[in-house]
Amino acid sequence: MSPKISRRFSEIYHHQGTDALHECAERLLLLGKRRRLVSLARFVISEDIDDPGLIRHGINSLLVLGQEQKAKTLFLNSRENLNSFPGYISMLDRYFARFEIFCGLEQSLQELQNRLRYEFVYGASDASFIADLSSFTDIILVSNSLDISFSDEEKGCMLAMKKPLFVYFNIGNPILCQAREEFYPASASELLIGSYQHVVDEDHRLIFQPLIGHRFLGCWMRIERQWHADWRNVWKDAFDHANPDVMCRELKEALMIEALYPLSLASVRPGDSVKRVPTIGAIAIALADALREQPGSLLRRVWAAGFSLSPSYIFEACFGINLHDFPFEALALESRIANGTVRIIGSTDSARSELGARKHLSIAGLSVEKLNRSLRRPKT
Repeated sequence: MSPKISRRFSEIYHHQGTDALHECAERLLLLGKRRRLVSLARFVISEDIDDPGLIRHGINSLLVLGQEQKAKTLFLNSRENLNSFPGYISMLDRYFARFEIFCGLEQSLQELQNRLRYEFVYGASDASFIADLSSFTDIILVSNSLDISFSDEEKGCMLAMKKPLFVYFNIGNPILCQAREEFYPASASELLIGSYQHVVDEDHRLIFQPLIGHRFLGCWMRIERQWHADWRNVWKDAFDHANPDVMCRELKEALMIEALYPLSLASVRPGDSVKRVPTIGAIAIALADALREQPGSLLRRVWAAGFSLSPSYIFEACFGINLHDFPFEALALESRIANGTVRIIGSTDSARSELGARKHLSIAGLSVEKLNRSLRRPKT
């Protein structure tokens, strides 16, 4: 850190306090000035300022810059300052040790694929739906990354696909959806996968809007265990009424947690641990990977559009979500890309901060009150 930068941070702190430092950090984050955020974190540590949020910005920025060893060193040197963020500490510990924890990754992924293929053949409640999914030549899994973009060559690649299925998640990337006609061939179909309370608004209407003129296979929903009664007694009828003619199929929760994930526990509160659950993206990648090997499947390629599981996504957009095993998911994605079972299409700005669903919807100009926000309100 240069003396000039240090003096600037010192002036801000001594004249305006930590709130001004936070405002400075937000501006730097918005501008993608990651190195400056690292300098700010080191300034906070050098001045013994008790502000774990600013230190977190520095660690995250080093990870985004690909300087993992420096991020680990900064983390170890400031670990006690981060005690108010136990979930963050736990996730960082797991992330830095991911190669040791998941040394048998390849075998685990092969076993996962075998179990899913067995489920498709012998345990599927809707065999015709699995057969339908296996009839597509390409499956494109579209992330909710705000700044995903496709080159002209990539658009041409998608336009040339014989029978592609575009799979969206939860809110369905509303920014990208505005440009779908630029890369959809006439044969393109769509499918939505998500956790129910993240897929609909408070009136149970789909947030994702299918593109008119293309087939919409409907929704493949995860119904979280705590909402099973609501789904059976109220939500299913409400969904059917709000979304006439939209097919809604339910993902098996036991399959997702037991077969899709290694056993891993997360602490939700002191003395209370629960099994970690996969993200919707990880579920979709695993399912598509297994479909590709399904006997008689026409599926030849699985594409990941905007999937990076970047440190910004893990530690900024998903900060506080300790129920997902992001280190495992990141390694699993990297492995599938390396062996060619999943191909990357589209690009994102790795230095840009990932945004959560609420900000994404706001930028897209959608005033949506999601059901999950209504569920969080205190009951009166």
